[in-house]
Amino acid sequence: MQRRKFVKYTGLVGLAAGLFPIQSIQGMSPNPATHLMKFSTASTQIRHGALNMPFAAGLQDEFPFQWVLDVHQNIFLKDGFQRNLEGDMNVISVALKEGEHFEALQINKQANQISFLWKEQWLDCAKGLPLHQLDLQDENYTFCLGYMTKEETLVLEQEPGVDYFVQVIEGQVQNEDNLLDTESGLGIVSNIQEEQRFLAQVDSSLLIIGRCK
Repeated sequence: MQRRKFVKYTGLVGLAAGLFPIQSIQGMSPNPATHLMKFSTASTQIRHGALNMPFAAGLQDEFPFQWVLDVHQNIFLKDGFQRNLEGDMNVISVALKEGEHFEALQINKQANQISFLWKEQWLDCAKGLPLHQLDLQDENYTFCLGYMTKEETLVLEQEPGVDYFVQVIEGQVQNEDNLLDTESGLGIVSNIQEEQRFLAQVDSSLLIIGRCK
């Protein structure tokens, strides 16, 4: 997997609503500290074709915090016109605020590894590892990745003063009344030290992004 296979996103925060589409945001869960967010479904793209980014507006006011702008998925078809689960390239882009601009953390799911591109940093991670911090350096954000087999529980030790965004990279996990999959995310506004538990409904990989307030 080469860096050129990712499409580089960077731009002004004010333009993020136009670049990263969203269809709906769901209401708060019974726990007021957690907020379930539903994102648009994955868009299929012809390999080497133009990236489809429809316009949408009003993203930031709907989110529990201001630093996650949107999450968008693109599936680049290996054969051009039909799905090939083994050969298609699935890229998840998470738009994160960087001052007056934004950057996109890009994640590529492959058969045996997950690859990350953050700014100029490239990282390949083997699947199957427990929760661990990724070696991606940033002044504002920390990135953690964890793998769970079916019915296994991952525990996030939530720290006060650090907000979290949780994104399923593959699979499906349960957090209290929130069912998370690749088309949803969980925002956690953290004011006290407590545990957040995620139960895997199937074999799953989970990305956790933290940012100090």
